[in-house]
Amino acid sequence: MGDFENYWPGEEFVDVASVWMGTNKQLSTNEYERLVNLVGHSLLSMEDMFFYSSAELLSSQPKWSWFTADKYYLVHTYYNSLNETKATLNSPSVINRKEISFIDECN
Repeated sequence: MGDFENYWPGEEFVDVASVWMGTNKQLSTNEYERLVNLVGHSLLSMEDMFFYSSAELLSSQPKWSWFTADKYYLVHTYYNSLNETKATLNSPSVINRKEISFIDECN
């Protein structure tokens, strides 16, 4: 995935560190640990995922704050089967807007 260290300006300048995942199914354990050590207390997110991370991966890499995926990849079975998508989105590691109480207070 990359030379994260070459692009890191320092924790004092970053609130959220995002990794563009694209066609990568996941970060290796080594890459994940390097990234976690690099970002310190900054939040960590996976952006523009083509493949959803498995529930197992989210459990084994607990520092991810959120992930995003384009709806095209959500329903395109080349990238994610319906069962894989359901397993990820129903994982205990994932919350949805119905589980966040302050959203109701904003309406």
